[in-house]
Amino acid sequence: MNTKDALGRRGEQLAAQYLERAGFRILDRNWRCAEGEIDIVAAERRVLVVCEVKTRSMPSPGPSGPGCGGWPSAGW
Repeated sequence: MNTKDALGRRGEQLAAQYLERAGFRILDRNWRCAEGEIDIVAAERRVLVVCEVKTRSMPSPGPSGPGCGGWPSAGW
């Protein structure tokens, strides 16, 4: 596994742990379909959450929002 893949897996693990501590139940990880992949699928009561995890290799000033591209290209 290359360094980039290892970093991504570590970020996904930390995100899953965060969601579990917040009371979410992890339903699936790296769920694949014809349109692509969802890193984490979780639920809390009647709320379904799908997560695309982005992990930075170096600390960055400011919020993480600008590093994300917004809604997926599927138009959600």
